[in-house]
Amino acid sequence: MAEVPAVSCLGLDFLPRSSREGHRLRHRLKRVAREVQFKQTIEADPTNATNLGAYALFLSHVRHDPDGAEALFRRAIEIDPAHAINLGAYARFLESVRHDPGAAYTYYERAVEVDPTNVSNLGHYAVMLRTMSWTYRQRAEEAAARPRNIHVFAHDLDRFRGNADQTEAQLALDIESDPLNPISLGTYAYFLKTIRGDRRGAKAYFRRAIEADPTNVSNLIRYSILLDEMSDAHFKVVRESRRSSAP
Repeated sequence: MAEVPAVSCLGLDFLPRSSREGHRLRHRLKRVAREVQFKQTIEADPTNATNLGAYALFLSHVRHDPDGAEALFRRAIEIDPAHAINLGAYARFLESVRHDPGAAYTYYERAVEVDPTNVSNLGHYAVMLRTMSWTYRQRAEEAAARPRNIHVFAHDLDRFRGNADQTEAQLALDIESDPLNPISLGTYAYFLKTIRGDRRGAKAYFRRAIEADPTNVSNLIRYSILLDEMSDAHFKVVRESRRSSAP
């Protein structure tokens, strides 16, 4: 599959190098040439997700055309849903250009699941998790300050460890009988995290619990701690990767 070729500066030598206006014109012509090459390459191979993602970045960063960039990001991801670089780039676009952290989080998550070794995506995802952790901790403090706010730790770790399989079966029955009960959902999330070591499953159930009751302090605090732990784990991978690649 054809890749976007490098921009040639041939034909621009007539422009004065020392002139500020000449420098601006040279830069503008290079940008136009680059865009022409993107369009030609994509026309020749319209299903190349790498080129579509690269052109999306160009439209976002150089042309400042967010709508055009987003359309290309979506097209590229539809063609190749497992393209970690495009998923991460779109997540950063959603975070920094669209200012939509919820959508950005979803795409960071997909990017990391597709390629857990991509240091750039891991680093950005870790920062987002840390920011989200702080947000949920703030929400917990605000909820705790409200009058009559009751937060319950439904099961302690000793009871969890007494018979993990039986406890999990009972929690599953509780959720089946009342799928929107924030205490049951939060307790199961905490069980998955502490007993099963299943952070991904715990995260999903904490999110369901908080959606069911955004003011439950226990769930907010526990979810915040989980996000911090996940962020630390991703930062650790990034640090180890940088150490191993250092000369």
